[in-house]
Amino acid sequence: MISQKWLLKRLIRTAQLWSLLTMASVVVFGVIAGLAPLPEGGKVAILFGGPLLLSSWLEKTMCRKMVTCPDCGGSLWELGTGNFKPRRMKLKPGIKECPHCQTRILSAG
Repeated sequence: MISQKWLLKRLIRTAQLWSLLTMASVVVFGVIAGLAPLPEGGKVAILFGGPLLLSSWLEKTMCRKMVTCPDCGGSLWELGTGNFKPRRMKLKPGIKECPHCQTRILSAG
């Protein structure tokens, strides 16, 4: 069995890492954009597009692998709201079981 408290904590920790890595990449892509011999439009594309693409890639790879069912190993990331800001991360309403193995998820109360 999985508790909602445990699941929410895992979702929040994962969102924290996702947010931290994406925000840190803004600095890295800013340096790359500053040093690259590109026209101004290319630099803007690197500065904004790079972190956006990285964020999307991190969500699809890292986030889905970090929040897994302890019984079957299936991803539980989709049971959260997917918020980029960790403090806004919540569980979707009506969560009762793992979508992969039907392991029960107990309410926090």
